[in-house]
Amino acid sequence: MSFNPQVVADQIFELTSIAGIKTTAICMTRFRLNLRDYNKIDLAALKSLDGVADAVIVDEQLQIVMGLGKVVKVYECFKPYLENDAVILAEIKR
Repeated sequence: MSFNPQVVADQIFELTSIAGIKTTAICMTRFRLNLRDYNKIDLAALKSLDGVADAVIVDEQLQIVMGLGKVVKVYECFKPYLENDAVILAEIKR
């Protein structure tokens, strides 16, 4: 199965929206989400997604590790899901 960023974005939204997305950000290899309730996150399900290398919660932030090149594509597909009250911090750190 080839990597499909729209499918991965859809799946990430399905698995994280129940936790209340507050903010999002990306860097070169990670999709970062600040959430209202981390207890609702199924890390094993996130880790099983195509293109996801790891998923961890660090310092009150969910970090989904995808690797170089994939995270930007997934984030572009994810942006339409963001609610009006979510702060978008999509700065690519170089």
